Amino acid sequence: MGNKDYVLLYEMPAIVEKNSIGTSKKRMIFPLSVDIRSTYSREHTIKVKNEVDRILNSNIISPASGWDIIDPDRGWRDLSDKSIKLWRFVLDVEVEKLNMDRTNEWWS
Repeated sequence: MGNKDYVLLYEMPAIVEKNSIGTSKKRMIFPLSVDIRSTYSREHTIKVKNEVDRILNSNIISPASGWDIIDPDRGWRDLSDKSIKLWRFVLDVEVEKLNMDRTNEWWS
């Protein structure tokens, strides 16, 4: 088995919340888990993690992208297993879409 890098995204069930003023607008939250795995080295895995951090931080609030907020929950967790030479980091993220209208086909 050769050296490989993986950046995996796992989507969890979406959460729908009403606005605090009770209007027909909704807030949609998409929890994601970002999983980085590498068999090269810990230093290389940290470089990949830093690049993923840079991409996420550049999109924290970007109304032009169609998504309003990207919110990292707790920070990175190190789940590396040195016995099999697998270096791994996991980050839980919430992507929020604000002001979704009920007429949208998602609500059907």
